[in-house]
Amino acid sequence: MSEKLLNYLKHVQVYIETRNCHKLLGCLTINPGKAEGELRASFPEPNDFDLYSIPEKFQPVVINHLKVIKAIHRDNSLAAAFEYSNEMVLSLTRASESSEFLWIQPVLLDCFRELVLVYTVKEKQDPDDLENFSEMEGMDDGGGEFGSGKSISCLEKLAITFNKGFKLSLNDKNPDLAKSRRNDIYFYLANLIKIYFKLKKYELAKSVQKAVTGTRNPLPKMKDCKNHKKYCVVYLYYSAFMALDDGDYRSSEADLDLALSLIQDYQDYAKSKQFQQIMMLLLPLKLYNQGKLPSKRFWLQNPSLRVMYRDNIFRAVLQGDISKFDHAIKNFRIVLLKNRLYVLIESLRQYCQLSLVRKTVGMIKEIKNDHIISLSAFQLAFEYSQYHEQDFSINFDFAKDHSYNTTIAEVECILANLIASGKVKGYISHAQRCIVLSKSNPFPKISN
Repeated sequence: MSEKLLNYLKHVQVYIETRNCHKLLGCLTINPGKAEGELRASFPEPNDFDLYSIPEKFQPVVINHLKVIKAIHRDNSLAAAFEYSNEMVLSLTRASESSEFLWIQPVLLDCFRELVLVYTVKEKQDPDDLENFSEMEGMDDGGGEFGSGKSISCLEKLAITFNKGFKLSLNDKNPDLAKSRRNDIYFYLANLIKIYFKLKKYELAKSVQKAVTGTRNPLPKMKDCKNHKKYCVVYLYYSAFMALDDGDYRSSEADLDLALSLIQDYQDYAKSKQFQQIMMLLLPLKLYNQGKLPSKRFWLQNPSLRVMYRDNIFRAVLQGDISKFDHAIKNFRIVLLKNRLYVLIESLRQYCQLSLVRKTVGMIKEIKNDHIISLSAFQLAFEYSQYHEQDFSINFDFAKDHSYNTTIAEVECILANLIASGKVKGYISHAQRCIVLSKSNPFPKISN
């Protein structure tokens, strides 16, 4: 056995016995420095006799670490580096299952982070074609792991590995949270859900979220997770997406509000990418749930959001301009679909209709102060709002006969929905073809 290899293995043994996390990480990191990396890459592969002093559970960790170093420093193979790094993290996860190795969690977390780094660099040079790989089957029993013979992508392998770390963390039954792996739950949860979203495995993302929300064991408060705060933000962001998909806009807004409060500790947080991503979702949610819009100062500080929202979608809503609203959705449909916002933005149509109804009522009351208004007035308003820009061949000469595209029945339906949702107070008289509005408060304030 090489003397230098023997010296390296002796250090690993000592650091495990003395529970020295910092020094042990130096022995297992993929980035020990150029000179040390090249030295380890030159080591011969250790045999069972060489490894006898290393605890048996940690022997696969050492073997795979040296393979990772060789793949990086000798072979320049990122694909091999990922495979062996993945195996090393799996081995380290298994080695740390016993409660006596709780001290090794910081090392395990750093190895997980380095695994993600290797995957990210590897993907930039040689991205997976996810469409050509098999479905993720057997996630719970470890099916499809490296060496099983199944053809799965590197991202799926990463998901399997993070799933094991997630379960190890969540299933720690220690009632003392300070001495529990559950302290790291948001690190695993955020990474795992992010991977599932990238794989478009949304049901798997919901299942791990359900496992966390359904646990009886106490979890750390997000505001107290100083070391994992950024992972809390990532989790809340994807949790908001899942609530958005389920149509639970209140929960989605609550998740984003909490995420926003967490990133306010960051320096220049308003300029961060996370802030922009959160506000992309939060702005239409605030409008839909509470009828709230941001200040002029916000728009000045966020020009990228101003173009889509203030200058187009929100302006159309405030003006009651249905044609402009339709154009805005069409022009920004790719952005809306990519951010899973299309259904929510389409739901803002009712606010656009409400603005138009309010304007119409205001104009009629200037002429005749009456709370009973003919449906034909709204028919005219909706006709003009929807078609005044879309088709210039339409002649809006309402003094003469005009062939309406918007029927009285459609107008009744729109008004009925606004009344049913509490945005308008009154009732419709179908026989008299009119709406009878509340004299005191025809347009209640949108409540929280």
